[in-house]
Amino acid sequence: MSKTPFLITIAAVGAIAIAAASLIVQRQDQDAVNARFGQGHATSVVFLPAAPRKESRIVRHPQADGSAVDDVLMRDGTTKTIVYDKKMTLRQVTSFYKGSPDQEHGPVMYEKTHDERGHLSAERHLRADGSLEMDGHFNPDTTYERHLYYPGHSADPKDLVVSTYQVFDKWWHFEAQTDYRYDGTKQLEHKWGDGSDETYNYFADDGKTQVKQVVTKRGSWYTALFYPDGVNIKVEALNNLEGTTFQWYRLDHSLLLKVTYQTNQSDEILLTTEQGKLAWKQVWYKDYNQKSVDGVYPKRLEHVDHYNDQGEADIRYEFQSLTKKLMTVTYFEGDKVYGKRTVYSIAPDGVNALTVQHFDDDNKGDGGKPAVGALKKSFNLPSQALAYPAYELPPLKEGLSLYGQQYMYYGHP
Repeated sequence: MSKTPFLITIAAVGAIAIAAASLIVQRQDQDAVNARFGQGHATSVVFLPAAPRKESRIVRHPQADGSAVDDVLMRDGTTKTIVYDKKMTLRQVTSFYKGSPDQEHGPVMYEKTHDERGHLSAERHLRADGSLEMDGHFNPDTTYERHLYYPGHSADPKDLVVSTYQVFDKWWHFEAQTDYRYDGTKQLEHKWGDGSDETYNYFADDGKTQVKQVVTKRGSWYTALFYPDGVNIKVEALNNLEGTTFQWYRLDHSLLLKVTYQTNQSDEILLTTEQGKLAWKQVWYKDYNQKSVDGVYPKRLEHVDHYNDQGEADIRYEFQSLTKKLMTVTYFEGDKVYGKRTVYSIAPDGVNALTVQHFDDDNKGDGGKPAVGALKKSFNLPSQALAYPAYELPPLKEGLSLYGQQYMYYGHP
């Protein structure tokens, strides 16, 4: 028997052993197989990530100085090139759109640059047509600035129109955002404060005149609508757990009207004179004795307070809930409702006084007496004091309750 075949077999086995020695097998939550063999240079490795990963294949090309470059094929057909330095710290990522079958890469999708610690330092995103969609960078004070651009402009920076300008802190929390229209005018400024504090400033078409401001804080929401001058407030609203208050102003800043919707389902309305002084305060409740229309019950007037020239409530007119006629009239002589005062009870006609009773500072009454002679009075209120005023409410933020948030406790809020 010839010995040659045996020697060939030994040679073949040796070649297989050498190849096996060159094979690098790594696990990265996936199988890895050798992609390239060769002596005198580093060996590239193919990683095949498991299905939950977005990558379908990663080819790592180690360099002689310890750095590496990854060629990555994503499951959606896009590709990436990832560069590591000699400490294997991430330094750059370039992502490409899906290319045609004869292309290795499609157009650049985004580029990200990382510092020596592997932290993101700058980035730019492009659309498939090559136009710039977004760029951003970190500042020395650790804040991050980002610009978003409208589509349809060339790559020339002079031709770019910013759609949004954003600022983040080092923890990637929003600090500020400004939105611009396509013509470059400012549309909205949005600023974040401590905790849940946020401020929104809306601008007219000129990008300078303010038309609206919204401020949100924990448990409250405030908005102001401005006159065309963008300086003076026309109407403002405050919503919190106690209800919602709307205030209308004249151009001279005097109060025109104030309406408060309270958690007890009452409407408190302050009416003013032409000079902006307080004139009347109305308190209305839903009248459940009447039929509702589309689920809304009509209002009934419970009482009206009159204000003197010093801005103090000095007379209260109270009405019966069923007849809606005037029931009592109280003249206050002190600061307390139950202090020194004079109370008139009104006859069934709803106009003329029937009895009168005096109370001292300790809320002690004299028992009352018929309202005759010098004590006889009649009460005719002006229509302005009795009518529910007409006004248009600015819309509340979606999810807010006009009458505030009410809670019922059954072991939990």
